[in-house]
This record gives sequence, C-alpha cells and structure tokens, in this order.
Amino acid sequence: MSEQEPNSSKPEIEEWRKKLSLATIPFYGLQDKQFKPNGSGVLLQIADTHFVLTAAHHLEGPLRHQIPYYTAPVDLLAPPISLHDAIVTVSRNEVLDVAVLELAAEVVEQLLPVRNFLRLKDIDTRPAPIPGTYLVMGFPCAYTHTNEQTRIIQAEPLPFVTGIFTGEPLPGSYDPQAHILLEYSRECLDHHGKPSESPHPEGMSGCGIWRLAEDAKGDDIHSQKKCLVAIQHRYFGKRDYIKGTWAVHALCLIAEQYEELRPAMSIQLPKGFTC
Repeated sequence: MSEQEPNSSKPEIEEWRKKLSLATIPFYGLQDKQFKPNGSGVLLQIADTHFVLTAAHHLEGPLRHQIPYYTAPVDLLAPPISLHDAIVTVSRNEVLDVAVLELAAEVVEQLLPVRNFLRLKDIDTRPAPIPGTYLVMGFPCAYTHTNEQTRIIQAEPLPFVTGIFTGEPLPGSYDPQAHILLEYSRECLDHHGKPSESPHPEGMSGCGIWRLAEDAKGDDIHSQKKCLVAIQHRYFGKRDYIKGTWAVHALCLIAEQYEELRPAMSIQLPKGFTC
C-alpha cells in the first residue's frame, strides 16, 4: 500500500493545491457533437505572450484529423472556450513529449482574472530528480462529466501528492536528461490515512508536476519555493509510476520558435541557461 495521497490533508499542501489549480486547465475534443476529455495543460506567460504547456501526444489526433479542441470556461455555466486559433508548436524529438500553444488575446481575456499564468520564475529549469514532495495536478477523465444537452462540463482537478520513483523503469522508456519518474499507485491512502483508490490518470497527460519541497514528508512546505519541474505524459500501471518531460524542454521549444521572447527569457531564467 502506497503512502501517496490523492488529496492531502496537510493545510500547507491544500493551500498550494488551490493556488496551482488556477494555473491548470483541461482540454476537450469535440467529436460527434460531444465534448470528450483530452488532456490537461499548464498556463504560462512570457512578456505579453500567453501559452499553455502540455503533452504533444494528446494533440496529435486533433491536429491530424482537424478535431476542434476547447478548454473549460471560468464561468461554470458557460460553454467551453474554443482553442482552434491557438498556434501549436510540438516537439520534433521522439524522446520528448511536450508541446506549447500560444493563446489568442480573446482566449486570455476569457481566462483572466480567475485563472493564473505562471511566470518563468515559477519554473525549475534543472533536469534533476531531486528527492522531495511532489504534486501532480491534472484533470482525469473520471472527474469529468458533461451534460450533452446544455453542453456544460463539470471537471475537477486531481491533486496527487507523491515522490520520486525509485524502482526499475521499463527498458528503453527512461532518459534522465529528458524525464522524471514519480510513484503513482492506484492503491493509496486517503487524507484520513485509510486505504483508498486513486483514479486512472487518463486525461491528466500534459498536466504539471510540481515540487513543493525538497523534503519527502512535506514538513517544510512554507519555507521552500514551489516550482513547476515537468509536464506529465505517461502512466505505467504495471509498475506504478508516471513519467514527465522536464519543463525546460518546453521552454526550449518557445525559445526556438519565438525569437522576440529570447531577451526576456535570458533576463528571467538562471544565468547560463541553454537549450
């Protein structure tokens, strides 16, 4: 039985769960006139440009088959927000599974002021599996329900508190310069310490992996910097772990495609940052 907690009872973690959920959005694909969950993403602002960081694989279908994709509105009674005008950049490296979407100004207006866009200072660019307390925050399909008549979607994010996976990964599935591995057991403990079952992480691909503290017990949350370290994109159910691509690779995609943002990135990112 894992000591991971799908919903931690520690007040410090609950406080940060609420804050970080404001920077997390779900994706939906419109197929046969029905909205279907299709991944998660993390909001980021660099200068005056707004992005979503996410996994590349869940965008492949919509891009290839021209399936319209959307995100959840701020007003729960409003219809989903169309993202069809987003400019999509997908990693061409087969090892990496990251993509960035540049959002149109009208989409940003609909997301603000309720949603929160990260800044570069909120991202750890070190590809290092530092032991500590991690939070995986995304929108599993199991927590998403759609009223097909009203087209209103109700989606709840899953905050999953966990740590570095120390077991043996599947051969050929892990590159330490590209990936982080975290424990994700379906059998875990709830916030009362009782046996529970976490949902299948389908729908969470593209969500953020955050380090809350360099402390596996999470006893020193307040005094440490909270940072986005990776984008989650795969679940290995037979070995109880998930995989994410280091967030720095998403930043390199932006630096490669947006020459006008490189000066701002060079100022805000750590000295010596390179792709």
